[in-house]
Amino acid sequence: MKTFLFFVMLLLTTNTTVKALPFNNNYQIINLTVSATGDTNRQIPRDKSINPENTTRTRSVILDPVYASLYNKVIGLNFTQDFSIVTITITNKTSGETVYSETDSTSAGLSINLSGENNGNYLIEIKADDIILEGEFYL
Repeated sequence: MKTFLFFVMLLLTTNTTVKALPFNNNYQIINLTVSATGDTNRQIPRDKSINPENTTRTRSVILDPVYASLYNKVIGLNFTQDFSIVTITITNKTSGETVYSETDSTSAGLSINLSGENNGNYLIEIKADDIILEGEFYL
């Protein structure tokens, strides 16, 4: 009983304030989708007859070749594959204006600063070898 009273008195005499920080919602993952590819091995045949010569291949998870994220108007691109040439184009969807365009031979990772651009919907297009990826984001 003495311990209980001690803790009650301790709580009443101590003035503890808990301050919650606001949630930082400046981080956004940009979902990239394949818009066109020259890889015919990924296509599923539509033939209804199944025999050992034309069966489909065993499917597995296909890893994304590029991951894109947005934090405080800076786009970060992380490449999981090595590409010979990568072309990145960012377009304002409202005006149709190309706000960023670059062709790079290194594909280790890139940071693109868009702090000078107005808020709005944007489209990012990444062309790497025979893969074309597109994604939308909001500044």
